[in-house]
Amino acid sequence: MHFTHWLGAIALALAFLTGAQAEAEPRVALVIGNAEYSGNLLQPLKNPVSDAKLMATTLRKAGFKVLIAENAGLREMKIAIGDFGAALAEAGPSATGLFFFAGYGVQGDGASYLLPIGARLRRTMDLGVEAVALDMVMKEMHFAGSAVNIAIIDAGRSNPLAPSYRGPTPGLAETRYADPNVFVSYSTVPGTTALDGKGSNSPYVSALASAMLTPGADIHAIFETVRRDVFRATNQGQVTWDASTLMQPFFFLPPPS
Repeated sequence: MHFTHWLGAIALALAFLTGAQAEAEPRVALVIGNAEYSGNLLQPLKNPVSDAKLMATTLRKAGFKVLIAENAGLREMKIAIGDFGAALAEAGPSATGLFFFAGYGVQGDGASYLLPIGARLRRTMDLGVEAVALDMVMKEMHFAGSAVNIAIIDAGRSNPLAPSYRGPTPGLAETRYADPNVFVSYSTVPGTTALDGKGSNSPYVSALASAMLTPGADIHAIFETVRRDVFRATNQGQVTWDASTLMQPFFFLPPPS
């Protein structure tokens, strides 16, 4: 075979393998960044929209089809989550689903809630009608039947309710899911608060975007690196938290061949 033909055959074979791998493991992500909160209880946040943009760019480099919503109200968040679930179900049982949220998050009655723009909170009971339960997202991924489901939440900021209100506990609730092949990461330990940082991105997202595209790094190794980097960047003031039921390694970028 002529040398140029041989090179062409190799390129065609590689293209076929890459296409087959993409078809075998489609990846779908929903990224939400909420910053433009308003009112006496919900002050605007500095980083979530830029955090969402950085995560969307990073995930695309890792082969994800990315749906993104910025400064989404309650209806917009629910529509985006529904569209995400439908896209993930369409991708098939070999797919990987990933959900990322940056913004305010609180816990109430042992559950974690993500706050939309325009949320009106006076008491814990308001969370059921004014916020989006993280469980809602996890159920969408569960019913899509995807092979791997990942949730990354940068939402453990300070309690948005004034001290005079009997409101949710600061931070997010510890999450337990019985489904296999689920990985959940919080920017800070449940019940504690995360820091926005001094730059355009939070310490958590900055560390994650840097570590995520390490070829051949398993997801557990990536988030251990993130934990160390965030701990150092916050002068030992913030520790990230993960929970996993994964049964096999997961790579955002595969090992070098």
